[in-house]
Amino acid sequence: MPSALMYRFADSLVRSLLDDKLIEVEPGQTDDVVERLADGLTVAKHASLISTITAVLVEDEDVVELYADDEQIKAIVEGMPPDKAGLRG
Repeated sequence: MPSALMYRFADSLVRSLLDDKLIEVEPGQTDDVVERLADGLTVAKHASLISTITAVLVEDEDVVELYADDEQIKAIVEGMPPDKAGLRG
């Protein structure tokens, strides 16, 4: 089970990707995609954060299309303010 911090991070990232039209998710499935991303990040071993994010999203059955590449995802992650990344309440 992912921590609240991991869930907030995954939620912020997926919503940023949606806002920037860099991901297409089946209608009504955003929360499920967020939960599976948080789960995937929690259990990831020996992989970079960015490659894990990409792999989890590409494999997710409710992600219609991921338009972002690793560099775009990295830029979003690095540009997240601490409160959006789940680091502040």
